Amino acid sequence: MTSNTLPSGKKSLLSLLSTLLLIAALAVLWLFAERFNLLEPAETELRAANCDVAQSACTAQGDGFSITLEPVSGKVSSLQPTDWQVKVEGIESSNVLLDLQGVDMFMGPNQTLFSPADNQSGLFRGQAILGACTTGEMQWEATVLMDTPQGKVTTRFGFKAK
Repeated sequence: MTSNTLPSGKKSLLSLLSTLLLIAALAVLWLFAERFNLLEPAETELRAANCDVAQSACTAQGDGFSITLEPVSGKVSSLQPTDWQVKVEGIESSNVLLDLQGVDMFMGPNQTLFSPADNQSGLFRGQAILGACTTGEMQWEATVLMDTPQGKVTTRFGFKAK
């Protein structure tokens, strides 16, 4: 009578080779996912063109959604608190952060986490203060950063302030 069983030494070698092959396949899959950025959510960058957010609300359009930044407490100027609001339409959002930076001069970190408005979906509010600049008028960039189910969205808005 013949037997189709392998000796224990060959079984151990076959088991080891199978394990090594599985590890190699997982490594190739991981490298493929990393190479094509499949491990992290996508990041979208938008810019509101030809709009001075210190003068009026500005809107940037994404793929099926929009983000509007607006100063709601009047004039935007250095060392004065400004109430801002962000309106997000067409996409679910959370963790909305406003980052204010000088374009030609680093003014230090200046970030404000916005709070969702009560009973108003997609509306976020916060207050921020611009640093003082010795040159008088300065070009600023307001960047709205937020998390969405599709990944991070970064939207840039330009303005001048005194």
